[in-house]
Amino acid sequence: MSMSLVAPHMAAAAFLGEDAPADQEHQSVTWEELGLDSRIGKAALRMGLAEPNMVQRESIPLALAGKDILCRAKTGSGKTAAYVMPAIQRVLNAKERDPNYTGVKALLLVPTRELLEQVFQYCRHLTLHCAQNVHVVQLSSDLSPASQKALLAECPDIIVSTPRVVSHLESGVLSIKESLETLVIDEADLILSFGYSEDVRTLLTFTPQIFQVVLMSATLTPDVVQLKQLLLRNAVIIKLEESELHNRQLSQFFVHAEEDEKFLLLYFILKMQLVPGKSIIFVNSIDKCYRLRLFLERFGIRACALNGALPHNSRYHVVQEFNKGTYSCIIATDGAASHFEDAAPGGKKAGKKSSRQGASSGSKTESYGVSRGIDFRDATLVVNFDMADTFVQHTHRVGRTARGNKKGTAITMVSVGEEAQRLEDFQREAKMELTGLTAHSTRRTKRQYKREQALERALLAPASEAGAGSSAEATADGDAAAEAQPRRLVDLDNMEDIMRPLRFDMATVNSFRYRVQDVLRSVTKACVREARLQEIRQELLTSERLRAHFEDNPLDQDALRHDKPLGVSALQHVGRSLRNVPEYLLPTSASVVANGAISTGSMFARDDRAPFDPKRKNKGRRGNKRAGKASKSASSKKRNPLKSFKA
Repeated sequence: MSMSLVAPHMAAAAFLGEDAPADQEHQSVTWEELGLDSRIGKAALRMGLAEPNMVQRESIPLALAGKDILCRAKTGSGKTAAYVMPAIQRVLNAKERDPNYTGVKALLLVPTRELLEQVFQYCRHLTLHCAQNVHVVQLSSDLSPASQKALLAECPDIIVSTPRVVSHLESGVLSIKESLETLVIDEADLILSFGYSEDVRTLLTFTPQIFQVVLMSATLTPDVVQLKQLLLRNAVIIKLEESELHNRQLSQFFVHAEEDEKFLLLYFILKMQLVPGKSIIFVNSIDKCYRLRLFLERFGIRACALNGALPHNSRYHVVQEFNKGTYSCIIATDGAASHFEDAAPGGKKAGKKSSRQGASSGSKTESYGVSRGIDFRDATLVVNFDMADTFVQHTHRVGRTARGNKKGTAITMVSVGEEAQRLEDFQREAKMELTGLTAHSTRRTKRQYKREQALERALLAPASEAGAGSSAEATADGDAAAEAQPRRLVDLDNMEDIMRPLRFDMATVNSFRYRVQDVLRSVTKACVREARLQEIRQELLTSERLRAHFEDNPLDQDALRHDKPLGVSALQHVGRSLRNVPEYLLPTSASVVANGAISTGSMFARDDRAPFDPKRKNKGRRGNKRAGKASKSASSKKRNPLKSFKA
């Protein structure tokens, strides 16, 4: 029987053993009091981690004790440090017992290359003061097989890799049969959906009989349950932190808008700086990514493209520069959009597949994801320009902001039809997750929908009618009625929606409509194709130079900015005047009202401006015109010797 630590206000998990309340009162402890070496604590302080947070306080002692752990915590809650620090400490303990001992003590598996690089850098920072005792390597697909073999020949203590590391185990280059103590799988719910199921099963044939397993995930999905059953034994299940839905620092809004109106509203949000700070814009296709970038570029809003068509080094560099504050806006596609869209210019779809089917058919080399695991620092705004395909994907998108204890805003743009129905599904699934119910997929069958309705009727049935009602539902669907009995009664229809409507003052917004429409007409499919070709050519060159050049020439980074104007020839006729907003278009008061959450305040107040006087302005123009004529005639008179000649 597994033990689970759950926050008192959260519902019990339906499929992960028994629950026990956890003490969530903040206890000020140091890293050393958790059992960590002082060198690790010193490196953590250098990274800005003054003291352990809730996830780290609960998971690090259990990891050091050798317990199997399944930890659910929201993005940005410090899960990486929660498993990296114990792995480093166990290596230090082994070296203290036997200074000459060599072997891989910890294997850290992640699903994407971006997350691989991020975890590796985290390990490097935490081993700053003990690098002589702890050797960490990463096995990236960008490295050649010969380079990877050379790294493994150095006898590393910790390996950071994707599950593709199993190829080295099969070839005999790497052996962990006698040395492995800890296996960590981060973003566990993505490992199987990216097609690594067979790799994980093969990996188990090369591991010792007894070793520790740590699973980290922001969501608890059936894939995580499958990994739990495959890997964990007598596991401690930690659910200390709320998901993004429970994040009180995050404000979520939605706005109904058609395709062209989405461009108008996005322009207004960014140009008027309704939410100051850095922003991330999510779209569902690579073509849309470049169309939006060209559109914003015409108005002087510089943005970077981040998608699976770009080289890995370029994607990683974009994220790093965004975190440093070099860029303030990123237009990103999710992994699903990049996996199943042809990377060649033209953007033809390769067919709609599930993520499991696409990964298992050989797309593992394209493991890419922006909304999962990547640490975007200080992002204050997330805009879902295109709605996410699934509720889980939406949850991770909005989780890129309001990380840690910082506030953030997420705005989802919804068109009529399918997206409007998807919004209702998202709102409903959010309520079900908040109340501890099991949310179905957004693409529900009739049978699933009937089962959901039966479950809800059983939950809302009065106590006196529970016997007959539950019996009838058990006859129709025994699993639904059985699952409904231990739940608490919840009226989903009367619960407040997670995403609230965002209302714009359209009279003010419409004053920019003609500018937006003119630019949209100029951004054609041919322009998008040319932009994609130019961007990919530039980034391929950039990617080759990114490997080691910056170490010797740090000033050259300015020459390799990712937000340079694309300079599409077909758009050169668009004037530079669009970059500036005329004063007469600026709103005189707050233009957005959303329950008081977003307010421009007096940002655009122009009360000190002189009133508009058309007569005075016209007089000035006429005066300037006459002055110009007089000046011109005088100048021409001076230049004409026949007219100025005097006998």
